[in-house]
Amino acid sequence: MHRYLADPPRWLFAIWYGVVGGVAVGLWGKVVTEASWARSGIVAIIGTIVATGTVWWLEPGWRRQRDELEGGLSADKAALARRTAVRGPVPDDPEVRAAALRIASKSLIRSRWQPGPRLTTALGGMMAIGSVGAALSGSLLAVLYALTGAGMLYSGLYLPKQLHRRIELLSQQ
Repeated sequence: MHRYLADPPRWLFAIWYGVVGGVAVGLWGKVVTEASWARSGIVAIIGTIVATGTVWWLEPGWRRQRDELEGGLSADKAALARRTAVRGPVPDDPEVRAAALRIASKSLIRSRWQPGPRLTTALGGMMAIGSVGAALSGSLLAVLYALTGAGMLYSGLYLPKQLHRRIELLSQQ
């Protein structure tokens, strides 16, 4: 099995995402509920423990799935396949092209968790409007609303269309 520079050991991966998730939950609790810093800290610690455990449990399946999609390519070819799945010129190497096609197809399937592009776009637009209102009122929720709205608009409007175009392009050659 090949290792990537950006492919940390399982324990480091779990701790990193656990801490990021725990801090995000703690800050969310502080901003939304206006709790004390001590309570937000306790929430952050509990969130870190839960998120670390969850990532620790799910991470082997994520790596196994990624390795299956890449089809045993070398690290350089796998990186090229991941990049080619979303942008750039289509490679001449049939193995890389096939891996990029598998990755793009799986990404399109994953993007279909949404109830529908129209609903996701509508919710993203509402979040964007909410972020303007929150910003005008001086609330820190404006950042949360803006990021969530932008993510929903991207995943509802742009991402599925981009993946369809890439799949067609990768399938032609």
